[in-house]
Amino acid sequence: MIKIDLYSPYKGEIEIMFIEKDINEQVVFEVDLWYADFTSLMGYIPIISEPHPDSVLYNWQKGIGFFDEENWECTRVQEFYNQIISITNIPASAGLDSVINALIQICQSALTNGNKLFIEYI
Repeated sequence: MIKIDLYSPYKGEIEIMFIEKDINEQVVFEVDLWYADFTSLMGYIPIISEPHPDSVLYNWQKGIGFFDEENWECTRVQEFYNQIISITNIPASAGLDSVINALIQICQSALTNGNKLFIEYI
């Protein structure tokens, strides 16, 4: 299993986890983030007038989905991946490079391997 832990320095703060599972429900990849970093990153994704109700962006904007469901499944991994890789306006001073790289890696892995991606807000 691959694990990228970007949360440990913020222990005790709000956490968000991205979890890739294979067809046997085995965890194969985890990305553990400080929620404030995730929120900062989401702020750089261009606002879409009518995002799909199953999208990460929509659920983040509305405070639903992964906020109130344990193991919320991200069914629109390709869309989320495309949004992350299209972000070009983040200044280096934001310190989000490791967050972007970790999310790109887990999305690529899920897409390449045909696995599911889940989000947990803790």
